[in-house]
Amino acid sequence: VKALYIIGFFGLVLNLCLESIDPADVQADGKWFWNYILVMALIGCQTVLMPLQIYNARKLVRKRRTSSLSDTASGNRRNSELDLLLDSEVGREYFKSHLVNELSIENYFFWRDVNAWKEEGCSAEGAKYIYDVYIANNSTLEINISGVMHNDIEKKIKLNQIEPSIFDEAYKTIVVLMETNAFPRFKKSSLYKQWSGTEGSDPNLNMGAALPESI
Repeated sequence: VKALYIIGFFGLVLNLCLESIDPADVQADGKWFWNYILVMALIGCQTVLMPLQIYNARKLVRKRRTSSLSDTASGNRRNSELDLLLDSEVGREYFKSHLVNELSIENYFFWRDVNAWKEEGCSAEGAKYIYDVYIANNSTLEINISGVMHNDIEKKIKLNQIEPSIFDEAYKTIVVLMETNAFPRFKKSSLYKQWSGTEGSDPNLNMGAALPESI
């Protein structure tokens, strides 16, 4: 856009210069010829620059999206509605009830246990527990992650290459999954309305079957 303004400005200056050379329009045909050249030049520049502008805009969107997902994985992203919900003890209980109803409670427990594991020092024993419960094939609360991600974690666990970032990609995937799938439906549910009206009190919800303890 700035480039078009610059070209337009110089085009206007050129046009004024051409008119000043022939102020009496003695060579009117010649003047109109130069105006035609100027207009076509501007159209040509617009045609060339527009795809470049679209490409740069898409690149910026992808960069922001990648940055947002990276922040989620590293724990720096703390401004979303889901984050605010999960920061509330009462809110977590209502959201857990919703996930039980949707048969996707494993996502919440994985999120919870990875956070607890990091807070407690990222022990090898804790990492193996998370792998056995959430990652291993046919595990008790197996989460939905890609095969590549699963194999990478499995390899590191078997080689005892335990590092604080071992679950980061899976954690990011599950947070995004909760935020884009379960949470929007939760906001439309009666549980969300109940939470909105009872925030700060004990909801005393019936969570159904016994749920696994955290690490």
